[in-house]
Amino acid sequence: RGVTALPFLSGAGERAPFVDPAARGRLDGLTLAHTPADAVRAVCEAIGYAARHCLEAAGLTGTLAACGGGSRSGPWAQLFADIIGRPVTIPVEEETGALGATKVARRALGLPPSTLPQPVRTVVPRPSARESYERGYAQYRRELDASRAHRSA
Repeated sequence: RGVTALPFLSGAGERAPFVDPAARGRLDGLTLAHTPADAVRAVCEAIGYAARHCLEAAGLTGTLAACGGGSRSGPWAQLFADIIGRPVTIPVEEETGALGATKVARRALGLPPSTLPQPVRTVVPRPSARESYERGYAQYRRELDASRAHRSA
């Protein structure tokens, strides 16, 4: 609905895929006709665009694995898969960090690894969303470049 964002809300600025301690978040395009949901959606999309930017800058391809926090939200995971344009695999079990620590500890103790399969769900990008998010990502990159150029000048 015309609201866009730059998601740099950390007081430390941004660290990836560029380092800029002065980077700050912003919302653009708001009018009295917009709702709080429009602002939330813009920030969520901007976080997805920032993640895509990082993945591209690092040359990372393939299926993305995510766990914890927002990955438990179906709509959030779908938005992420749509923006990144590739599947997102999410463990069904909670506390996957603790499970990983257990696997490392078993190996360190010389015990056999757990052979229990880890159930996952995979969120697949929707082809119907592709064009919209490609345009959104291009706009995000233009706004980011313009914002950074403006601060440098």
